[in-house]
Amino acid sequence: MSLYFLTIFYALLHGSLKSGEAKCIERERQALLNFKQSLLDDYGILSTWSDYDDDCCKWKGIRCNNETGHIQLLHLPCTDTQFLRGAIDLTSLKPLQNIQHLDLSNNDFQWTHIPEELKGSFTNLTYLNLSYSTFGGSIPSKLGDLSQLQYLDLGRNYLHGVIPFQIENLRQLQYLDLGHNDLSGEIPYQIKNLKQLQYLNLGRNTLSGDKFGKAMKSLEDLDLSDNKIQSKIPSFFGNMCKLQRLYLSNNKLNGEISSFFQNSSWCNRHIFQTLDLSYNQISGKIPKSIRLLSELEGLSLEGNSLVGDITESHLSNFSKLEFLWLSYNSLSLKFVPSWIPPFKLKYLDLSNNQIKGQLPDCWKFVNQLLFLDLSNNKLSGKIPMSMGTLDKLEALVLGNNSLMGELPSTLKNCSNLFMLDVGENMLSGPIPSWIGESMQQLIILIMRGNLFSGNFPIELCFLKRVQLLDLSRNKLSKGIPTCLKRFNAIFADPELILKSIDLSCNELTGKIPKEIGYLVGLVSLNLSRNNLSGEIPFEIGNLSSLDSLDLSRNHLCGRIPSSLTQIDGLGKLDLSHNSLSGTIPLGRHFDTYDASCFEGNNDLCGEQLNKSCLGDHTTVKPQQPTVHGEDSVFHEALYMSLGIGYFVGFWGLIGPILIWKPWRIVYMMFLNRFTNWVTVVNVPKFCKWHKARLAGTL
Repeated sequence: MSLYFLTIFYALLHGSLKSGEAKCIERERQALLNFKQSLLDDYGILSTWSDYDDDCCKWKGIRCNNETGHIQLLHLPCTDTQFLRGAIDLTSLKPLQNIQHLDLSNNDFQWTHIPEELKGSFTNLTYLNLSYSTFGGSIPSKLGDLSQLQYLDLGRNYLHGVIPFQIENLRQLQYLDLGHNDLSGEIPYQIKNLKQLQYLNLGRNTLSGDKFGKAMKSLEDLDLSDNKIQSKIPSFFGNMCKLQRLYLSNNKLNGEISSFFQNSSWCNRHIFQTLDLSYNQISGKIPKSIRLLSELEGLSLEGNSLVGDITESHLSNFSKLEFLWLSYNSLSLKFVPSWIPPFKLKYLDLSNNQIKGQLPDCWKFVNQLLFLDLSNNKLSGKIPMSMGTLDKLEALVLGNNSLMGELPSTLKNCSNLFMLDVGENMLSGPIPSWIGESMQQLIILIMRGNLFSGNFPIELCFLKRVQLLDLSRNKLSKGIPTCLKRFNAIFADPELILKSIDLSCNELTGKIPKEIGYLVGLVSLNLSRNNLSGEIPFEIGNLSSLDSLDLSRNHLCGRIPSSLTQIDGLGKLDLSHNSLSGTIPLGRHFDTYDASCFEGNNDLCGEQLNKSCLGDHTTVKPQQPTVHGEDSVFHEALYMSLGIGYFVGFWGLIGPILIWKPWRIVYMMFLNRFTNWVTVVNVPKFCKWHKARLAGTL
């Protein structure tokens, strides 16, 4: 019986026990009440645990033996929105000497240490889950005395120090998760004595060593990712005949990838499903013997130093392949034109390689794709019409190539796209109206650095969910449409508000429409290097979330609207090289901007330019040496608040799309560009592990 079904069976078995025949033991009832006193229950999770109820077997999360009344199960896993908190006192549960199942996962126990004194009470314990509950300290060596344990999960806490070698005493253990902590030192070789272990997760720590794995013949899942394992890439994994999933990413493994497939029987090749060797220091050509792993569903080799051609010979046996990640290498593709892929890929990332030539025209054979990233290669020619058959696609990233021609009209069939990035190519023609008409799910639209011409199509205003709109460095002309206000006018959900507009480096003319003041969620607005004229609309002061505003190198005239001083979080302002006039406003953060923000406006005056204004009673003060007094502290606090404001405003709303790996990767590419002009405050590590943490993605 697999571990998964064993766990489910165990939970159902105990969940079916009735507590009507025997009431709970009084000393065990009192132990639960003492345990409750150490906690803060903000959400009434333990509301049934009452001094006035004699039968604790009926309390939430409790199951008793229906004959003896002894508590056998304490099951209180919580959610990210409703959880227990406080300095938990696990020793108060000592009287529960018959407990077999203890689950306190996903709570907030505020760095409480797991006590050493566990053996005396929990000798019958077979299931222990304390994951995701902000436990601190080290793993107690006495944990090795719980010899009946079959399931142990201490993952995603703040545990540090070494893994105690006494863990070898848990000879019944089938499931062990110590991942996502701060454990260090060598992985104890004694762990190889856990002969029944099926699942082992030590990922996301700072562990080293590789002397334990050969003897672990029962393992089905092994995760050693994100550690400090430094060695030649091992080849013994192919001799672990039950192994199905292997994660070794983000270590310091080196050597030729061919050695991974040599000197190994690959007795598990008919069940092996997932291989992740990404972000190591592995080199060489991918051997054609990789096709032995015919049951592969996921293959990730990204972020290494792999070279050579990928041909149909490498992939022809992978009929079940769904995930293929080969980015950040130096690979190229060489397929015969008639080759039909045998797999039904859902996620394909070949970005940042050396792929040359035209895009293949085989996309109708992989029409299950959800995510496609071919960016940062050397692709040329036109985007093939068959790419429009990818009607399930959610992210299409073709940026930083040499693609040319117009966008094929068949792409309008890709109506599920949340991200379209064709930036930094040589695409031309008008921006198609069907983008706004058909791609209603778009969140990110990047078309920068091309040769698109014509006007800004008003159909783009129909994009109800777009948060990033980047059409910069093209040849767009005519005016900015007033329909921009539609981006926010139809919203009920604040998470679907436009965050960034970049129309810089085009040939736009006319006035900045006052309707731009409706875009109250904007974090960044860049209209620089166009031919815009007229005054800066007073309504721009309504953009209370704005962190960056660049209107430089246009033909704007008139005064700087005083409403700009009301935007407290405005960290970057550039109004330079226009025809603005009058006095630069003072107040709040406006006097923190230097002269470069306003230079090239001959009729501007004010303290920032050290230039008196005729007719005003403005006296420009000589520059004073820096004094680290209260004002200095104020400005330091101001800059910090601007950074935090950006972090909360932008990440708080855009962050949820980072949960899913494909979304996270492509979005990070956007963020790398977006943050060229932003310095984000170094947020304390606590934010990484707070209750709003992203489950399993940090």
